[in-house]
Amino acid sequence: MATCVNAAIGTWFATFATAVALLTAAAKRAWKKTIPGLSDGESSPRVRGSDFKPEAVTTTLYLVRHGEAIHNIAEREAKTMSAGILELLGLSKGSECFEEIVEGARHQVLMDEGFKDAALSGEGCIQASASAHTLEGLYAMGLAKPETVYVSPLQRALKTASIMFPNHHNIHVCSAVRERLTGLPCDESSPTQMLQRRLTFDGMIWESPATPPKTVKATAEDKAMVRLRAEVALRQILAAKEGSVAIVSHKGFLRELEKGCLAIKDTAEFDNGEVRVYHVQVHDDGAIAASCVT
Repeated sequence: MATCVNAAIGTWFATFATAVALLTAAAKRAWKKTIPGLSDGESSPRVRGSDFKPEAVTTTLYLVRHGEAIHNIAEREAKTMSAGILELLGLSKGSECFEEIVEGARHQVLMDEGFKDAALSGEGCIQASASAHTLEGLYAMGLAKPETVYVSPLQRALKTASIMFPNHHNIHVCSAVRERLTGLPCDESSPTQMLQRRLTFDGMIWESPATPPKTVKATAEDKAMVRLRAEVALRQILAAKEGSVAIVSHKGFLRELEKGCLAIKDTAEFDNGEVRVYHVQVHDDGAIAASCVT
């Protein structure tokens, strides 16, 4: 018991020290505000909104965020703890300084190497199972089952796909739909050959399996880069003219996909395990039209 209490106190003081350090740094740069990447109001100049055309091929697009992973638990706890400390210090919740410090605490815990290619939590597996039931309900409503499933090579997405689409014979592991490259351990994929040996992922179709994965720490992407990658990936997927496809990915990628080429500006970020469905067309002039189904 004493050990647990001492550990908890140590964690509290470490978090407190981090909050104070972040508070000092935030105060020094409070006058300067930087917004990386594209704002919510920006979209690719090559894409415009357009009405659906009866003669155009319509694809049912399932977008799925992976279930809760172990790093999601840690970042949630870090945000809660740092927010509690800041409130005790008298900072106003919702202020720019408050939010910056809380975000800094969240980012710091994600630097833990123990979260490399973070796995699903127990709750994440439950969420993926619930999402599978959601899909069954959508199929019962008349929506077509995905002919192809594209999944991020990070194992939290792979595990989610394996639970949601059991016995599916056309699941493609696709780096184009992975999470934003951040340099954080949680977003660094495991070696492909190691993942291929796992029975859970047996039968998935891996792109260029002989090519060693690039290290995430070598580069990073901002929101504009992810938005462009998401558009290119979607156009390649839609070029196959399949009736129904699914993408199992991550919050950052799905956000830029929706706000970018799908031109959905007023949508909330994906929750863990959330499923959204769109009907999508690509017209002769290259414009992408999207209509939300669920």
